[in-house]
Amino acid sequence: MFKMLSNRRRRLAVQFLRDQPSADGSLQIRELSELIAAAENDIPVEEVTYKQRKRVHISLYQTHLSALHTNGIVDYDSRSGDVKLLPTSREFSQYIGRVAKSSRVQ
Repeated sequence: MFKMLSNRRRRLAVQFLRDQPSADGSLQIRELSELIAAAENDIPVEEVTYKQRKRVHISLYQTHLSALHTNGIVDYDSRSGDVKLLPTSREFSQYIGRVAKSSRVQ
């Protein structure tokens, strides 16, 4: 579990999905990519460039979302681009802060 959440993009994905005010707590991969790119570049979402968003989008699409899906943290539909936290993700939430703090020390 710690290895799964040791990647910053995966942690950010879970955090942004967890903090969604929408009824179903889901986001499109494009929206998630923009939020993560803004966080990584320490800029507002409105200032994210196409290149910054695309870089995050590709890594989410090719690696991170499938890993989170396989491990039962998110439901990811690659055809529609919908990403949604699964109820089982609550047990991972308590570890996100711990992993984030320990990965900053490295």
